[in-house]
Amino acid sequence: MREKRFVELVAEEIITLEQGYRNNKNHRFRQRCHALLLSNQGHDMASLNVLFDVTHATIGNWFRAWEDLGIIGLRNQAGQGRKPIFAATDLDFVKEKSKKIHSILKLYEKR
Repeated sequence: MREKRFVELVAEEIITLEQGYRNNKNHRFRQRCHALLLSNQGHDMASLNVLFDVTHATIGNWFRAWEDLGIIGLRNQAGQGRKPIFAATDLDFVKEKSKKIHSILKLYEKR
C-alpha cells in the first residue's frame, strides 16, 4: 500500500496558491496549485490521481517541486510542452508555406 502523503500549508502559502489557481493563464500550473490546496484540505494522493487524471508519481513530483522550489517549482520548466513548428519571424519559411497553401486552394477551386 502506498503511503498517504499530504502537503501542509501555512496561511501565506494558501493565499499564494489560491492566487495562482485563480489567476494564472497556464492550465497545468493552475492544476498543480489546486492539487496542493486540496491536499492541504485532507485529500489523499489517490483521490488527486483520479481527480486530475494523472499518475501517483506525477502528484508526488508536484509535491516535491513545491517543497523544493515553492511556487516557482509549479511552473512548466524550460523544454516542456510542444515545440513550435516554425518561427513566425522566419519570413522565408512563412512565404514558402503561404505559396503552397494558395496553390492548393486554387486546385480545390477548380473542382
